[in-house]
Amino acid sequence: MIKLLKNRQIIISLMILGGLIFMAMFAGVLAPYDYMEKDLQNRLQPPSSDHLFGTDNLGRDILTMVMYGARTSLFVGFVVVSVSLAIGMTFGVLSGYYGGWLDEIIMRLTDSFLAFPSMFLALAITAFLGQGMENMMLALIVVEWTVFARVARGSTLDVKTKGYVQASRWVGASNTYVMIKHVLPNIISPVLIMASLGIGNVILAAAGLSFLGLGVQRQHRNGVQC
Repeated sequence: MIKLLKNRQIIISLMILGGLIFMAMFAGVLAPYDYMEKDLQNRLQPPSSDHLFGTDNLGRDILTMVMYGARTSLFVGFVVVSVSLAIGMTFGVLSGYYGGWLDEIIMRLTDSFLAFPSMFLALAITAFLGQGMENMMLALIVVEWTVFARVARGSTLDVKTKGYVQASRWVGASNTYVMIKHVLPNIISPVLIMASLGIGNVILAAAGLSFLGLGVQRQHRNGVQC
C-alpha cells in the first residue's frame, strides 16, 4: 500500500476519481443552476463565464447536467459491477474449487451468455423487461457477471493446487473455510482489476441503452418532460 501511494500516477488518478465522486455526491450544492431550469433566450450558447460548458437547445446549463449525470452514471456503474462481482466470484470459486459436474454446468451457462455480443444481449434483455433504470441495471448484471466468473474460476484452479491450500485440507479444514480463508484472498487482485475496468464499460453501455430509450429516462416536473 505504501509503495502504491508513492506512485505519482496513482496519486493523480485517485485525486481525479475522488474529485468526480465528490462532484457527483454534492451536485445539488456545487451545481451553479437547477438542472431543470430552462432559458430559451440563451440556448446553444458557447462556453462563457456564466455557463462554463455552454447551454443546450433548451437553454439548460450543460455543466449542471454533467454534474447530475455523473451521479447517475457512477451509481449505475458501481452497483452493477458490485452485484456482478459478487455473483461472478461466487460461481467462479465454486466452479473452480469443486470441478466435476458443477464446473460443467456453471461454465456451460457462462459460455451461453458469452456466445452473444454483450451490448446486443443487454439490449435484448432490456427490451424484454421494459424501459427504466432498474431493468437496465438488471440486464447489465446478467451480462457482466460472466466475466468475473471466468476470471475467478481460472484463479481458483491455480490457487487450489498451492501447498497451503492442500495442507489446510489435510488437517481437516472444511471446504467453506478453505475457500473463504485461503482462496478468496488470493484471487481478489485480478478480479478487482477486472472490476475497475468494468465500471467504465458499464457506464458506456448504460449511456448507449439510455440513448436508445431503454435506460435512464428523462425526469418530469409538474407533468412537464425535462
